[in-house]
Formats: sequence, C-alpha cells, structure tokens
Amino acid sequence: MGMPADPTSKAWYVMRALYGHEQKAQAAFDNDGIESFIPMTIEEKTVRGKKTTVERPAVNNLIFVHASRHELEPYMKHNRFLQFIFGKGGRQSGIMTIPDKLMHDFITLSRSRIGNPLFLTDDQLTATRGTHVRVTAGPLEGVEGTLMKISGTRTKRLVVQLRGIAAVASEVPQDQLEESITTIRQVKALQSAMQVNDTALRCR
Repeated sequence: MGMPADPTSKAWYVMRALYGHEQKAQAAFDNDGIESFIPMTIEEKTVRGKKTTVERPAVNNLIFVHASRHELEPYMKHNRFLQFIFGKGGRQSGIMTIPDKLMHDFITLSRSRIGNPLFLTDDQLTATRGTHVRVTAGPLEGVEGTLMKISGTRTKRLVVQLRGIAAVASEVPQDQLEESITTIRQVKALQSAMQVNDTALRCR
C-alpha cells in the first residue's frame, strides 16, 4: 500500500538499511522511542568447541518502522544507508507501508518460538494455494494467514506473507485454527497492492 497522505500520520514503513546497518538503525530508533521491527532468526554456531545459539537478521537490510514520514525525515537526512522502499512501479507508486493488522500478525508469528518459524521468499510460496485461517487459541490467537504446505516440511504451516518482501511460516495445532471469513481474493488483492520490485532484500 502507498504512504499516508498526511505526513504526520503514523504507519508501518518498509525500509532498507544498506550494508547490514539494520540493527544500527534500530538502535537509533529505540533511543528515540520509535517502534521498529527486524525479523530475526536463530542459528546454531560452534564457538571454541561449544555449541551456542545466536540471533541474526532473517532478511538482508530490512527494517520496518512505525512512525510518521515527518518523524523519519531527519533519519533519512543523516543516515544515507537508510532508504524507503517503493512499490512495484517504483517512485511513481509511492513509498511502501504495511497495514497495521497484517504487520501485527507478521510480528507476532515471527517472534513466536513455539512453532519453529521459518522465513521464506516469494519463490518458496505459491500464493494461490492454501486456506485463509485465523488462530483461535494460544499465544498466536487472532493471527490470520494462509495454511499451506511448505516445500521441505512434513506438515502444513500457517504463513503470513508480506508479498515481495518476506513471509514467515510456523506450525500451529489444527484444533487452534478456523477458516477465516477473509476471502482468498481479498488476501491476494492486499498482497498485490504491496508488491515491490526489489532485489536487495533476500531471506538468508
């Protein structure tokens, strides 16, 4: 979706922090009380002969920022590595933002460690497959997404997709899911409105 007409209205902006500076950008936003989110994944590493787990950004250079355009302008001016991401049509289609509910669901599923969340690219998903569902119980209650089979996994997973950017997929017990009244056509229309043409963002 395009940016809000009012530059003082808050929205979830999709931003690129070049050269792996997403965590540096987040630290600056945190310091000023501005909400931001970086999708993080956990991996195992062996350090001095001992296995340990570390968190790292799941998608190169990506950060979501909940702020107004007016609030973000000083950061853009003083941090040249920080850039807005535009829609599929480039600058003519406007700066890209994510609807609050969709962003909430993406963040909630990304932060949950219960269902072993996986971060995926569009190439790993088939948008027309699956059933749109809502979680009815547990820590993910209220989250909506598409229940689908992911290549390389044994069971279907709940997927929340930010089309053209990233998707997160997690295992959710079947008895905690119900088919959503949101139609697949509505989901596809929303995803199409958010599509971007960007090769700098890649799931690691």
